[in-house]
Amino acid sequence: ASGKSQCAVLDAHVLKERRVLSTRQTSPNETIEGIQILRAVASMMVVVHHATHSVPGAHWLPFGGAGVDIFFVISGYVMAHTTQGMSPGKETASRFIRKRIARIVPLYWLATLWVTRRTPPDLNLVKDFLFIPHYNAQYPEMINPILIQGWTLNYEMLFYGLFAFCLLFPRRLAILIATLAVLPLLGSLLPAEFGKFYGSDIILEFGFGVLLQMAVARWGMPQWSRASWLVLMGIGFAGLIAGYALEPRSVTQGLPALLIVWSSIKACEGWLKIKTLKLLGDASYAIYLFHWPSFGAVKPLTALLGPEWITTLMLAHILTAAVSGCLIHLIIEKRLTNLANVWLGLKPRPRLAYAP
Repeated sequence: ASGKSQCAVLDAHVLKERRVLSTRQTSPNETIEGIQILRAVASMMVVVHHATHSVPGAHWLPFGGAGVDIFFVISGYVMAHTTQGMSPGKETASRFIRKRIARIVPLYWLATLWVTRRTPPDLNLVKDFLFIPHYNAQYPEMINPILIQGWTLNYEMLFYGLFAFCLLFPRRLAILIATLAVLPLLGSLLPAEFGKFYGSDIILEFGFGVLLQMAVARWGMPQWSRASWLVLMGIGFAGLIAGYALEPRSVTQGLPALLIVWSSIKACEGWLKIKTLKLLGDASYAIYLFHWPSFGAVKPLTALLGPEWITTLMLAHILTAAVSGCLIHLIIEKRLTNLANVWLGLKPRPRLAYAP
């Protein structure tokens, strides 16, 4: 009888350990491997999608633009995750927005200056520096910055501003979700391009990421096999393909992106050991900003080769974007971000060493 009771105690202990493992959460400062891998995937989806515009006759990955929807869900998740346990107040809000400015602004400004290096500055350049939406001079029907793909950063910076404001209050995530939910409804009240731009339901996708993080923080992740999580990711990508270019975007692309982000947390766990994937994830922002300008390096090759070289040209565009983005990340972005952190008071200024 004592042997049976010992076995029962041991079984209960094992069951408790399993429950702990199933609900274990990464700390706010710990990298979530699956999401970092997904950053690499999302950035390369956008690269392939845009490369088809530079290679006549190419029709690769027509749903690649949905990489943006994945990025928005990731942003919501990561912002909620990294601010867990922070006390509400001005200092928390100030530090949060300064960190986001240091991360986003310097490289975006550099990319914008690069694409406008041969044109005189105008009011639209000032608007882009301040993340103010406007109609694009080259494509008058589109509300895009001069750096075309920078339209997503106008949404990102709005989200960060709202998030920083909500950090002033104890129930910050509830206030944030409510604010994001009503924003598309307020679009008709805003003037001209502001209403058309900020009235888009795509902004709800940030809220999807926040809600996902809240659910994971409360209930943890199911202890399913990696194969099960990969199948779920596959279903998510199938949803992106089926719903691409359909409306409302928050449903047809946002919900599949939500499933992809959730499943990636477990499906891609441990994959950061693959150094190439880790580098692509770390460099995803630089790749996203500079991939279109980098295509200029392949332009002579595109003009030289005929339509039968579509595969070669597409691979050349993709490789050029990935390599140039990684180099910019390693050589420029890391230094710029570090300088911005120092300038914004997030890191101490380095002390100069004087010879005795």
